[in-house]
This record gives sequence, structure tokens and C-alpha cells, in this order.
Amino acid sequence: MQDVVSMAVLRRRGMRERRNAKAPAGSMRVAVVVAVAAAMIGFGNEAHGIIVERFNLLPPIAPETDATSVLKKLSPNDIDKAFGEANRVIRAKPGSPVGYNLLGAVYLTRGDLDNARKSFDKAISLQADYRPALLNLAEMDMAQEKYADAERRFSAVLAKDPKSVPAMLGLGKVEAAKRNDAKALTWIERAREADPNAVEPRILLAIHSMLQNNYGAALTELQEALRRSPDNPQVLSLMAKCNLALGDKSRAIATLKRLIALQPDSPFAYYNLGAAQAAAGDRTSASASLKKAVQLRPDYAEAVSALAALELSAGHYDEALRLARQQQTRAPKAPEGYVLEGDVLTAQRKYADAAAAYEKAIAMRETGLLTVKLHTALVGGGQREAADTRLQKWLAAHPDDSQARIYLAGDYARRNMAPQAVKEYEAILQRNPKDVVALNNLANFYFTQGDAKALDLAERAYALAPDSPAVADTLGWILVQQGTDATRGRELLRKAVTREPDNPEIRFHFAASLAKAGEKDRAREELKRLLSSTSTFPQRAQAETLLKQL
Repeated sequence: MQDVVSMAVLRRRGMRERRNAKAPAGSMRVAVVVAVAAAMIGFGNEAHGIIVERFNLLPPIAPETDATSVLKKLSPNDIDKAFGEANRVIRAKPGSPVGYNLLGAVYLTRGDLDNARKSFDKAISLQADYRPALLNLAEMDMAQEKYADAERRFSAVLAKDPKSVPAMLGLGKVEAAKRNDAKALTWIERAREADPNAVEPRILLAIHSMLQNNYGAALTELQEALRRSPDNPQVLSLMAKCNLALGDKSRAIATLKRLIALQPDSPFAYYNLGAAQAAAGDRTSASASLKKAVQLRPDYAEAVSALAALELSAGHYDEALRLARQQQTRAPKAPEGYVLEGDVLTAQRKYADAAAAYEKAIAMRETGLLTVKLHTALVGGGQREAADTRLQKWLAAHPDDSQARIYLAGDYARRNMAPQAVKEYEAILQRNPKDVVALNNLANFYFTQGDAKALDLAERAYALAPDSPAVADTLGWILVQQGTDATRGRELLRKAVTREPDNPEIRFHFAASLAKAGEKDRAREELKRLLSSTSTFPQRAQAETLLKQL
């Protein structure tokens, strides 16, 4: 977990198509959607990313209607018309930078970066301080990792307009690219202060809080953004993610349905709705939503995988395998279909076949997650030595892959190899002292070993992720068991079980804390509710014994 907005997050903010709130009456600010080659942002040559920038149009130079006529045609289907409209503006006002700036936007939509830059440069040659073209060139500089040039242009805009939100956010991107994360966050906060009605800074600050697992703070920021832009799809989407993380599944579902009402043809909205419905245990609705997502976008690998996972969890192996094979046919050179096949075969304990499927996927795109899946299949098939060799080889080449290392630490713990497990967790924390997962897991591990360091690690994890039910459970249970602050521990467990009511281990911890505090009636109620389920969990025998004692 990072303690401030990372370069990757700032860049990803420009990779999604989004709508901006309408500007106040009289403002000449309109949204322009422009595409930048994804190769420039680390995604290869397979697709184009989307960047949204604002054009501050000056009425004497270009009436808003001139710009709007171009902007409305900035889509693949109308690109030729957009060229015509931009050239019409140039012919009408040949000495104005506006037409060339709009022409650059059209070229960007087409993915013609050379001509886009030439058009923006022409706009600057006509008016050296023309902010819209400076901003667009700065964004292109960022995409091409020309950070010094981008900083110079953003600073030039800010010198002319000290309250320019795009310039402040641009400088934040520059600082993040240089890994000056604290300065990046400061620029985003300055942008919010400069224009309290601007939605973009609030979205970025919310994402920052979400990266810290501080979903409560993120939700507060997003609520302010929504108040200013009630129909903003991205704000609604992020709010739903926060609701889910906070255990409020019904509100997440309601928010996503509101999003779908705004974007009825969005496969992404249906995918997120399906995920929320699945989390709420509504498999039927989740399946329908995911099928709709796939219907809208047949090559949507994540939706197909989620749909297959639903079938898999229901024991419908044939249908899950059919979806995997269908994905392979649709995208034979993409790994997702083979990953899905491996998952199905692993669930069926056909480990050798699963390993073969994962190997095919790895040949297309090797990742830490795939290496972990392969390790699981190889171990299941009795090839422990080969599995460990592959995983260690990956980690030697990618020492900063904390997720793969956490998996390895857990594998050591399951095999009662305590020193090795501790070594892996400590290696993660040495690289990133704020890795919440490592802190929480190591605290749990130390606690089971009777190591006094458990409490400090749990406190550190909770300080970083106060909204995480798992983290609150760990700290709360340690406090209750150690007796150092049982009242606080019990409150933390109540908070955790409220956020994640279907987690049997958390509910058992809460019930045990009530019993320890002498609240026998409430403890009995919790235990009866817990044991009424047929689900298995490690503490089931302990729960049954405790209920008898009460």
C-alpha cells in the first residue's frame, strides 16, 4: 500500500472515458475527450487510452458553439466530420489558435500523435500563452515521459492562471512520475482548494484514500463530488466500490443501478453490479448482470471470468469450462481463457491438466498471479519441488512482487515453516513498511506464536486501514485475548462483524469477546446465529464448546 497517490494512479485517471460536470452558466469550459496511444502509457500497441482535458474557450476568439460542433464529433464514427468542423473553424479564424487546438484534439482521437503535436504547436505559434494547447502538449509530454517539458508547460499555464485546476493536477502528475508522492498529493489538495466545485481533485483524493484502505474518508470526498456533479458516472462507480469495501452491499447495488440508468449500454457498469450482487449472495441477479456485460462486450474477459467463477462456485464445472473455451476461441492469443480453464481444472482437482493450462497462459504473459496459480496446481499434483523452483525463480526476478511473496509466506505458514514465513513477511515490510496485508498477516502469525510484537504490528495495520474488517478483527482479537484493552478490542470486533457479517471467524471472535466480558445473553445469540449456518470454519468446535459452557 502506498501512502500517497502513485504515478500509476495519476496516469490511470487519464485512461478512462468520462464525462465532466457541466460548467456554470457563462463559463467557456467544455470537456474534450482525446485519445492518446496506449503505448505511451505502458500498455503496448494494442489499444488507445482515453484522456479527458478541458479547453478554456475565450468567447471573442471562438464561440462555444464552434467548439461544440467539433467536440460532438470526436468519436470514431464521426471523425471525418470532426476534421471538417475543425478546419472550418481554422478557415473562419486563420489567425486564431482555437481551430488548430481543436484539430489537434481530432488527431489525438484518431491516434495520430505526430500531427496532433504539430497542430498544438501551431496553436502556440499563433498565441504563445494559449492555455488549452499548452495543457494538451503537456499531457502529451507526460504520456511520452518528457517530464521536464510537461512541468515547464504546466507551470507556464499556472503562471498565467494561478487557479488553473488542470495545471495543478498536471504538476501533481509530474511529481508522481518523479516519485515525489507527497508533493503530488499537495498539488491535488491545492487544486481542490483552488476550485471547490471541481470534481477531478476530489476523485483523485478519494482514490488516494482507497489505496490506503481508508474507505470512509474516500466516501466522504466522493459524496462532496456527487453533490457537485450528481450524475457523474465515475463518482458513482467509486462510491459503489467504497460501499462494498465498507460492507454496505445494498447501497453499493443501489448506486450501481443508478449508474446503469445513466449508462445503460456500459458493460463495465453491469460487470460491477454483478460483482456487488455476487458479494451480496444474489447469484441469480449476479449471473444476469454479468451475462448482460458479456452481451454488450463479448470480449470482456473480466466479465466472462466472473461469470465462470459464479458457475464454478455453484459446482457447474461443465458450464465454467465452456465459458473458458469460448474465451479462448474469441481471443486465442490472450491468456485469460487459459487461466480460466486452469481455475476450473484446479477446482476439479485435475492438477496436471490445470498446470498445462496455466503454462499456456504464462507463455503468453507471465505474471506473479499466474505463477502463484501454477504453484498451487503443481503442488496439488505432487510436484512440490518444481512448484517451489518456479515461484522462487519468479521472486528472484521480481523481488518487489509483494502479492506473490505474501502467498509464499502463507504457504510456509501452512507447512509449519515458521522462520521462513517470518522472513518473507519481514522482507515485504522492509521494502514497504506500510504494506497492510503483510502487517496484518504477520501480526496474526506472531500472535499464534505468542510473540509480543503482534500488538504493535496490528496497531500499525489498523492505523493504515481502519475500515478493513480483517484488520479490525486482528487488532480487536489480540486486545481481547491479551486483556490489555478488552473494551476497545470488543468495539473493534463489533465494528468488524458489522462490516463483514457473513465472516464466521470474525463473528466467533465477537461472540467470544462478549462471553469474556460477561455478556452471556448476547454471546449466546451470536453463537446460535453462527452455528445455525452449515458453513465450516476453523473455530466451529470452539464455538460449540463455548455455547455449551454458556
